[in-house]
Amino acid sequence: MNKQVRRRSIRRAEEMEESFMKYNFDEVIDRKGTHAVKVERLPKGADKDSLSLWIADMDFACAEPILKALHERIDRKIFGYTMYDADECMDAVTGWMKKRYSWNESRENLFFCPGIVAAYAALINLLTEPGDGIVLQRPIYYPFTNKANSNGRVPVDNALIYENGSREQPANYVIHGTPDPQLGKFERFEAKPNDPEALRDLLQQEKRNRSTLTPGNFAEHIAALHDGRIEAEARRIVERMKQLDAPNSPNKTHFMVELSPAFMQLASSRDTERLAAMLPYQSLVLSPLKDRHGVYAQINRDENRDREIKKPRQSIRTQLKADKTKTTPKKAAKTKNHELEV
Repeated sequence: MNKQVRRRSIRRAEEMEESFMKYNFDEVIDRKGTHAVKVERLPKGADKDSLSLWIADMDFACAEPILKALHERIDRKIFGYTMYDADECMDAVTGWMKKRYSWNESRENLFFCPGIVAAYAALINLLTEPGDGIVLQRPIYYPFTNKANSNGRVPVDNALIYENGSREQPANYVIHGTPDPQLGKFERFEAKPNDPEALRDLLQQEKRNRSTLTPGNFAEHIAALHDGRIEAEARRIVERMKQLDAPNSPNKTHFMVELSPAFMQLASSRDTERLAAMLPYQSLVLSPLKDRHGVYAQINRDENRDREIKKPRQSIRTQLKADKTKTTPKKAAKTKNHELEV
């Protein structure tokens, strides 16, 4: 069965290669009336006959082997859960990487993700912590900036230098992020994109360098993560307020920053109150805006924005509980089997 699957995959690859020679690049396909973003959402003021070059969407027809495979799948009439780790899929991916990039990758190292942006968001949460800096070379595809912000990270610009009619980064240019009161220590790594061994060693080293979690109180651990999420959002808002050059409210009387949608989806009313208490602005208002989605942190235009977040004070109850824990002696173990208490 595996041999038949592999032969079918190879045959489809050969058909695709042949289609490149037969492809008609002169065929005109009218995208109007198909809800195409590039046609229906032209920039304001653009003529209806304008060329839609503002978005990465080609007007060439999809290759015939791809259309044929889709038709075959549609003809099955049922769209149930499908195993992405099937031999056909895995062989197609590893074969493409080997043929196009000379990259011999094993299927055990592949994992499924529905898109590049989703994979980028997953790697952000895997390799960084809330409040960390994410180095971006903007201008760039806007979801890369949005995902960094919505996950509580801070975008850091690595700008190219425009000189002699071209933009480039000098060979001796290094990003200095240490010390930085907002981003902390900056780690700089380099790996060849076409060298899977170097990339794998880099990720393994990163994993080894992370401190192992020690057993502790799970409730306290969750509370600490919760507190960290609120603090990361407060730091993001304060940093964004500093970056604004002029009042950006609809009537130009206030500076405003939208609260992260990811934060708001998980936040309770108590969380927003704690967030407001950490923001260092006297005229602060957290409220939605008419004809806009989301909640915005708004401050007067004459408010001093060159401030840092306020650390919340512990409640009297929390302080008394902490003092009681320090003064109460630990009870001796009842048995000789001294197990680690969690």
